[in-house]
Amino acid sequence: MTIDSSNVAWVAKQFPHQVGGTANQVVIDVSVPKIPAADTARILATSSAGRVTVGRLLEYYRALPDLQRPSLDTPETVRQTIDVILLEPYYERTAREMGLKKVLVTHAEFPSQSLTGDEQRDLADMGALIEHCFTTYYTNKAPWETAFANIRKSGVARSVISTDLGQTINPPVAEGFAMFAQRFLDAGFSADEVRTMAVVNPTRLVEE
Repeated sequence: MTIDSSNVAWVAKQFPHQVGGTANQVVIDVSVPKIPAADTARILATSSAGRVTVGRLLEYYRALPDLQRPSLDTPETVRQTIDVILLEPYYERTAREMGLKKVLVTHAEFPSQSLTGDEQRDLADMGALIEHCFTTYYTNKAPWETAFANIRKSGVARSVISTDLGQTINPPVAEGFAMFAQRFLDAGFSADEVRTMAVVNPTRLVEE
């Protein structure tokens, strides 16, 4: 991996110090810095796994829930996050080498992952199940059609659907799951295929 240290140091200065305040009040700042569009093309790192620009780093950070956002106000933490962005698609291979028998690749289309259909198929070929979460598409973080196409590429037998619901601004879990199932039916998946992804495949993960 080749790191552009000057750009890494520059972007770290754009992020706020997360924890501040006074003796009587703690302020946690996880806001996304406003960076001019021209600067989002700055390259932070390049490797055989891909390239991370300032824009890609911001997209990853913005997609994370507030309480999961790391502090990125130092070059060291920026580099750690670059590692996560570049290496996530290869964690499955490492897991297999460590002898793990069951692996679930979560939030496949979530912006911080944004795994392509080919990447998902490759991970499934190595034995992983690929999870697709209702909230990713319901909140417009990825198109519904992308999930349908990627599942068809990896195969229903190697896919899991879930909701990731529980937020007050989104539908209740049962309602969201029903909406998700209907989306698949409308897209041409059979009821048996939906049950395989929603019930049969997740069961495989918890069985001995």
